Amino acid sequence: MTTLTTARRLAAGIAGAAGLLLLAHHPALAEKPADYPTHPIRIIVPYAAGGGTDIIARTVGAALSRQLGQAVVVDNRPGGQTVVGYSIASKAAPDGYTLLLNNSAHSIQPALFKDLPYDAIKSFRGVAEIAAAPVVFVVDRKLPVTDLKSYLAYGRSAPARLNFGSFGAGTGSHLWGEVLASVTGLDMMHVPYKGSAPAIQDLIGGQINGLFVDPLAIKPHIQAGTVRAIGVTGPRRWKGLESVPTFAEQGYPQFADVGWFGLFAPAGTPDAIVNRLSAEVARAVAVPEVKAKLQELGTEPSGTTPAVFDAQIRKDADRWARVVAEKHITLQ
Repeated sequence: MTTLTTARRLAAGIAGAAGLLLLAHHPALAEKPADYPTHPIRIIVPYAAGGGTDIIARTVGAALSRQLGQAVVVDNRPGGQTVVGYSIASKAAPDGYTLLLNNSAHSIQPALFKDLPYDAIKSFRGVAEIAAAPVVFVVDRKLPVTDLKSYLAYGRSAPARLNFGSFGAGTGSHLWGEVLASVTGLDMMHVPYKGSAPAIQDLIGGQINGLFVDPLAIKPHIQAGTVRAIGVTGPRRWKGLESVPTFAEQGYPQFADVGWFGLFAPAGTPDAIVNRLSAEVARAVAVPEVKAKLQELGTEPSGTTPAVFDAQIRKDADRWARVVAEKHITLQ
């Protein structure tokens, strides 16, 4: 045997050993997609337990666990305006065992945060949109308005400047308010709050004039008559809020989009695993009790493919980037 042949065999042996070592430390490569999953899956939710996103994660997670035959654990990691949870998820191995679940605020992150150790768009792959949800514009019930037309007329004639609250600077409730001001020409002052509860309470108390908010948080107050809903985003009227006209019906097609809740995987997760998870999400949201729970939360189950979801994410990111740039929105 020549020295060259011996060297080649030795190199091949080393390469093979290195390959086995890599497989041992990289489950996404070690497992065949057909074997996935072989142990519990973690879904990171970048908010505290109890909110709408958390409830959706637990509802869908329980269904996925039954379907996949493995535990699906929701891991709440609040903090830093979702940055804490995102940082953990972005550093996870791309093997399908650590996932991220968030709402459409995901598409706002790139426009607001410039110096993060991850990129919300590039560091993750969309797995599936779980459910879609409109955003409802509600106003102080004491205002002499019943729809968007009368609200605009009141705003243009009122002696005091109109204002709108939000769940915080840079949140979806803030950006939708800026869109309303832009497309209608209203001079509206933004009043940020630390979360939805104080904003809703001040709206009920008459301290602010209006608020963009999700159905889950505001529907009981609409039904109780403590606030008045005068517009809903999306292409059609929403189940459970059939009496509230869409913005498009009232002449403003700029509000044809809706919010969403979706599942993400770290960038680099194999197509086979992403596609398997996407198909399982579609199955899960079609289960009658899961579908009913999602609708109870004010959302409509969807279960889109990864390609469709990724396209929606990028479309939303482009839109919010324009709003942030035009309004010079920054986080203090």
